[in-house]
Amino acid sequence: DLVRQEKFRADLFFRLSVVPITLPLLSQRQEDIPILVAAFLKSFSEENQKPLPSLAPDAMQAILDHHWPGNVRELRTAIEHGVVMAKSGQITLKDLPAGVRSPSPTAPPHEPHPPSPSPLSLTPDRFNLHDTEHRLIIQALENTAGNVTRAAQQLGISRRTLHRKIKELKIHEDGDRN
Repeated sequence: DLVRQEKFRADLFFRLSVVPITLPLLSQRQEDIPILVAAFLKSFSEENQKPLPSLAPDAMQAILDHHWPGNVRELRTAIEHGVVMAKSGQITLKDLPAGVRSPSPTAPPHEPHPPSPSPLSLTPDRFNLHDTEHRLIIQALENTAGNVTRAAQQLGISRRTLHRKIKELKIHEDGDRN
């Protein structure tokens, strides 16, 4: 539309649209939220020279229940806000932005998410990106009976990247550890 309105250069549009990438909304990728939260917690605690905080269960529940109309950027901002506002080593519900603490009026109604086991822990002493990546790859390989192509699709990475990770992490392609 912007190209037709001559508000965006056609040559740039065609150069950028070689391989369109479509991602579902964050609200449709609930399983990604704990992983993103852990990465943002680590990043912002380092940036603000604070110990890596944990997340109170009610704060995590509010994060899981939020609709995230701003997608990953909104989640990133909310976690940064929580890290900055937290007075102790734990981000509580009151440390999150008001929009995340209360249900969004535009959010579709859904059942609250019970706390579910996550492939990673959000406590400072148990977060390890290497171990999490290892477990996620093993789980994907087990889910696909060792089919690397399908496992890569499940993980949202290329087959080549998955092969490299398997080699780096010393994982058998059937999902067993070395």
